[in-house]
Amino acid sequence: MQGDEDMGNAWHSPVFAPFMNVGAGVTKTTTAGELAVQGDLRFDYNGNHTIYGGNATGNSLRLYANSFDPNPVFTLNGAGNVTLDMTASQSFVIGDATFGTITEIDDTNIFSAVDLILDNRGTNVNSRILYLRGDNAGNEIEATFQLMYGAQPYLRISVDDDGTTPALTAVLDIHDTVLSFPNDNTVDIGSTGSNRPKDVYIAQDLTSGDNTLYGGGTVRRHTATQTVGATTPNISTITLDDNSIYSIRANVLGMESDGSDRNQYYIMGTFYRDGGNATQQGTTTSIHTVESELAADCNFTLSGNDVYVTVTGVAAETWNWKCQIEIMKVA
Repeated sequence: MQGDEDMGNAWHSPVFAPFMNVGAGVTKTTTAGELAVQGDLRFDYNGNHTIYGGNATGNSLRLYANSFDPNPVFTLNGAGNVTLDMTASQSFVIGDATFGTITEIDDTNIFSAVDLILDNRGTNVNSRILYLRGDNAGNEIEATFQLMYGAQPYLRISVDDDGTTPALTAVLDIHDTVLSFPNDNTVDIGSTGSNRPKDVYIAQDLTSGDNTLYGGGTVRRHTATQTVGATTPNISTITLDDNSIYSIRANVLGMESDGSDRNQYYIMGTFYRDGGNATQQGTTTSIHTVESELAADCNFTLSGNDVYVTVTGVAAETWNWKCQIEIMKVA
């Protein structure tokens, strides 16, 4: 093709094959019409090239899948950052090029038959952030996914909090061998009475605060209490399931608050339920007992479906107590 050619308003498109070469400084101006190229459209001049979608405010550059498609594959609008304004049921592919910031994808789905990669090139950098946004009563809500770099990289999931003015809060970090929480002692898994997980399967141990569930089915629990005078509080409570038998061991340490007396009780008992209340099978075995104050004591007591570890204080004295419970169950 040589020089300029007036396209006019003809229905048929001029056809060029196999190439149309546009040299430096050449401007191609047409009125309403189409330019069809049977081959590649190349910009070979060393420098930046611009394809304009129009010369009036609000005009767009629209790229179509084929000449008979009534909807564009995608539309590029605006200045500076690039907006992808796609018609429903259309798709797009962005190759290895820089389009600025993709600010908007309206009313459409994105379908990909290949891997979709968000790549933040550089050294010691986190990945680009994938934002998920919605609306709650007119207020924008969002969540994000981001790969965090480091010797032990991890995927961070963040979501808006429940405040009046939502703020993005990091909720979960997924490492290759660890699930961790960015904020200590904040996130619950399930809740009392609703949204609870069903079964949790572990191969080794599960620790919750001072309680440890061992992979073999043994639970270890730590509790504490204080006695003021000759009171008999329950330092630990074990609720029995029906049609189950339990072996319960309680290692209890007590000391007068001024350190003048100290006792230890290590006791063991067998308990079960068979359609009724908690029942002790046999008697309590004292594995180890050391007392400097004989008025203090420790033993198992029963009430309803519960087994209690009960300590006995001393008149006119204050005692601090700690208990380590070990529970094994067969159902």
